[in-house]
Amino acid sequence: MTSRPQLQVPPGGGPAGPAMSRSAFLRTVLASVVLLAGKSFAEPGEPPPVPVTDLKAVLVFGLTKLVIWPDKELPAAETPLRLGVLGRHTFGERLDRLAEKRTPKVRPINIVYAMDAATLRDCQLVFVSQDRRESLATVLAVFRKRPVLVVGEEKGFADNGVGGMVNLLIRGDQPVLQVNQAATEAAGLRLRAQLSQSQRVEYIGRTKD
Repeated sequence: MTSRPQLQVPPGGGPAGPAMSRSAFLRTVLASVVLLAGKSFAEPGEPPPVPVTDLKAVLVFGLTKLVIWPDKELPAAETPLRLGVLGRHTFGERLDRLAEKRTPKVRPINIVYAMDAATLRDCQLVFVSQDRRESLATVLAVFRKRPVLVVGEEKGFADNGVGGMVNLLIRGDQPVLQVNQAATEAAGLRLRAQLSQSQRVEYIGRTKD
C-alpha cells in the first residue's frame, strides 16, 4: 500500500477556493467535466485532445463532491476522505499532481494505491482498474454493505446485480458516467441532485424519488 500527497477539498468533496460556495463549486465541477469531455477528441486542426486518463482523473475527483457519505464516515470537516486506487492504473502522475494542489479550510483527500481490495476496505471511494489481480466478484465482495463508492471502467460494472456503483466509459467519442443509484443508496450513500444535470450521466437501477 502506498500513500501519496493529499488533495484538499471542501468538506465532503472536490477542490475549490475558500471563498467559493458549495453550490458554486458543484457547478464548477460539472462545467469542468463537460468542458474536458468536449475536448477529449479533437478534430483535425484543433488543439490536442485531453487524454482519456486525464478526463477519468477529473471525473473520479469530481465524484468526491457529488456524493454524500454518512456522518459517521466523515464526522468532521477536517476528517480526510480516503480515495483508493486498486490495481495497475493508467493515471500515471495525474492523481499526484491533483493531490499537490492544496487549498486552506477544506477537507483533505488521502490517496491510497494498492493491489488488493482488502487494503482499501476503509476508503470512502475506490477506483477499480481493469488491470488487477483479483476477480471483479472478489473485489466487490470486499466492499459489499460498506459505505464505499466503488467506481470502475469496464463494461457491465454498474449493471444491476453486479455490485459496482459508478462506471466510467468511453462510448463512441464521448465519455459516459453510468450510475447505479440503487446500489449506491443500498451502501448508505446519497447522490447530489447536481449529478443528474449532466447529459453525460446515465442512471441504472434508478430509485423513485
